[in-house]
Amino acid sequence: MTPARLIERPEELDRHLEAWDAMAAAAAQPQCAPGWLLAWWRHAAPPGSLLRTVVLEDPDGSLAGIAPFFANPGRAGRWDYRLLGSPLTQRREPLAAPGREAELAEACAALLLRGRPRPSLVSFEAVEADSPWAARIARAHPPPLRPRVTRRMVQEAPVVNLVQESFERWLEGRSSNFRQQYRRARRQLEEAGGRVRPSDAATLRGDVDAFLRLHHSRWEGRGGSGLPEQMGEFVLDAAAGLGLGERLRIWMIELDGEPIGAGLFVAAGGEIAYVNGGFDESQSRLRPALLAIAAAVEEGFSRGDRRIDLGSGANPYKQRFADGDDPMTWLSLRLRNRRYPITRAQLLRDDLRWWARVAANRLPPDVRERLRSRLRRN
Repeated sequence: MTPARLIERPEELDRHLEAWDAMAAAAAQPQCAPGWLLAWWRHAAPPGSLLRTVVLEDPDGSLAGIAPFFANPGRAGRWDYRLLGSPLTQRREPLAAPGREAELAEACAALLLRGRPRPSLVSFEAVEADSPWAARIARAHPPPLRPRVTRRMVQEAPVVNLVQESFERWLEGRSSNFRQQYRRARRQLEEAGGRVRPSDAATLRGDVDAFLRLHHSRWEGRGGSGLPEQMGEFVLDAAAGLGLGERLRIWMIELDGEPIGAGLFVAAGGEIAYVNGGFDESQSRLRPALLAIAAAVEEGFSRGDRRIDLGSGANPYKQRFADGDDPMTWLSLRLRNRRYPITRAQLLRDDLRWWARVAANRLPPDVRERLRSRLRRN
């Protein structure tokens, strides 16, 4: 049996960082890289969280698999085990060397599901729609009290496949309206003295501050942003761990030296993940959001990347770029322990809130805004 351990201190992961990163790149899952997830852990993990990560090792101590979870405290003694980065980070899940998936699932069932504090559920949030990990771990748990696998929802996730030979050829394949808007926006920005540029070491801190300012101002009055308060320090730490301009990429849109748009991306294994962005609505005629994503597409071609994942949600601005859909899902293992009746009652309330949000997000934008305004007045 391959040795497996439940890691509770981040420094115990240090000797596996290189192998873990290589696994994330081989799986083309940039947001599963330790440089991204451990930066999140250091700066943006929920208060009171505990590291609970399963490591599968070969007899020589080399890494054979990793399930990067943490324990998140909840109400009335409830503990949810979630993947590192939740809920900000998407498309990350356990990683195993080829052919070692069953061993990692068995290790998770033995160590994670019986960990301390006892988990009420184990969540797989925003993972691939066909992710097998929840079912694998459930099957590895001995009967008769196997955890119940619950799927909360499946959500569209637009992607851009970089299969053409160049950015110019890709642009030729877009609609005439898209081409006209992109070229007009670039021309108008340049004529006004603006530019599109990548972030570098000299501009990084100011660019991160500008990205957050633009993002939060965009969401002010719309219910607020989901980014954590510590997002700035998290991104700065991730830039050091991943390499700014290599694996962590920030594109800035400037006018007269002032930022009017920004886009944050993480890359590995030929995959580019769009994390988030922001723009100055008073300069929307210059289409800074479009220009930031287009810059990432163009750079992807120059680097030989294969795909850009625009994240969950079929927003119109994403659909303008997308030529495919790789859906994500939200799964959980609900453990049938002594606390299960209480957990089940809590989850029913959580599920109802979730579906209410989903239903609200399907409303037309003007209806959503009127609903939010009414709720704020009340």
